[in-house]
Amino acid sequence: MGGKQLRNYQRTAQEHARVLSFYGKNYKGITKETVMEHTAEVKRNVEAAQKEFTKLDAHAKQDPEVAKSLKIINDLHVKVLEHCKMADAEGSKDAPEMTKLCECCDGMVKDLEAAEAEHTKLLKHLKMEPVEVLSKVSPKK
Repeated sequence: MGGKQLRNYQRTAQEHARVLSFYGKNYKGITKETVMEHTAEVKRNVEAAQKEFTKLDAHAKQDPEVAKSLKIINDLHVKVLEHCKMADAEGSKDAPEMTKLCECCDGMVKDLEAAEAEHTKLLKHLKMEPVEVLSKVSPKK
């Protein structure tokens, strides 16, 4: 199922959303290019995660719990992409409202964290080990 890839895509999307939120909370302005760069990465990583999740379609047809989890994750990803559209719209203004931009980014993070939690629940249901944070994993000897 590409557990590490999925986790990586979702966490990378979270980090880009967090960076934008940081800008919004700590600076008075932001360039359109910076907003577009980070939202593009959020979208790219969410779309890559969605593609990975389609590999579970066969399981979903046989297991209602898998189908339920996939629907929850997909719905959250759709919300993240909607937050990206709103952030892009705000960021493309000559003087974006940083509060509105933060709301979009915080929404992205919240929904991505919820998707990750559901993914972990799904892995447990499938009796697969959740992927640890890679920086905490010791190298194999």
